[in-house]
Amino acid sequence: MPRFSPPPELPRPKSGSQMLYQRLAALQAGVTYTRIPTDSFVEYWQKADSREPTYEQWQGLLIQEARALAKGQGANPLSIIVGDSLSMWFPTDKLSKDRLWLNQGISGENTTQILRRLKYQDFAQTRPDRIYVMAGINDLRQGVDDQTILANHRQIIRVLLQGHPQAQVIVQPILPTRFAAIPDRRLRYLNQQLEIISAQEGASFLNIYDSFLNAEGQLRRELTTDGLHLSPAGYELWSWAVN
Repeated sequence: MPRFSPPPELPRPKSGSQMLYQRLAALQAGVTYTRIPTDSFVEYWQKADSREPTYEQWQGLLIQEARALAKGQGANPLSIIVGDSLSMWFPTDKLSKDRLWLNQGISGENTTQILRRLKYQDFAQTRPDRIYVMAGINDLRQGVDDQTILANHRQIIRVLLQGHPQAQVIVQPILPTRFAAIPDRRLRYLNQQLEIISAQEGASFLNIYDSFLNAEGQLRRELTTDGLHLSPAGYELWSWAVN
């Protein structure tokens, strides 16, 4: 019986600088980053240096992408992803093809930074019908208290609905980790409160938390690369829920 090997995986950016270069190349070519094959502009982004882009560089890129998409959206439905590195690295080939997508995630960003960026109206001219929010894990790593995290989420929802009243804002839970310093009981409390806040503010809550858990209350080993960030299997699970 013949043996079949899986097709080779297409090259894709592995570092923040490579992703930045790829997305800049897409902008210059007049195409939407979230609709290009993962190996697009490989000859350009493989030359990226090893220095990680600054927060200001990421913010500038996201503003440019939002403006470009606002001009070219037409009648196409649009979903926007807001969050930190978990969102930023969401694989473009896992996004549904029946709509446009705008990824507004920045690595390392906490809820205070997200709220500040939203108040600057970075993507105010777009016309999304769905906005997905996942944030808070960096707050926990930085020692931010629960009430600040929850208050920021409430304000994030309000700002998004004020700027995009036609959109469905979909809040997602803070996902589990494999770090003892971020225990399951604290995450469960925060996510329960996020579900309540979402209902109070007119947003939806997509409860995918338990799908990522193992029997010990930690992020399932096969779903993560380092105990926090998601593996391809982790993104496969998340994309199933989002799509």
